[in-house]
Amino acid sequence: MGGFDRDRVAALLVGDGTLTPLAVVAVGRRVDAGQLDESLAAPERATPERATRQRLPITDLLLSVRPVSVPTVAERDGRG
Repeated sequence: MGGFDRDRVAALLVGDGTLTPLAVVAVGRRVDAGQLDESLAAPERATPERATRQRLPITDLLLSVRPVSVPTVAERDGRG
């Protein structure tokens, strides 16, 4: 993934400066390789261990935080 606005993510998720985000993770769901485009399915079929790998439960990957309202960049700059 590309970069992310560390200050904005921290403000949106916590707001009080107690946490500093270091990474952003894309979360998705696993589907059968037969449902994928060939460019995505081929690597899944090429390595047997990929088919049997285990995923952590999403609850092990996320922090429980309270969302806060933060103005958009346009609102902050008086354009929104």
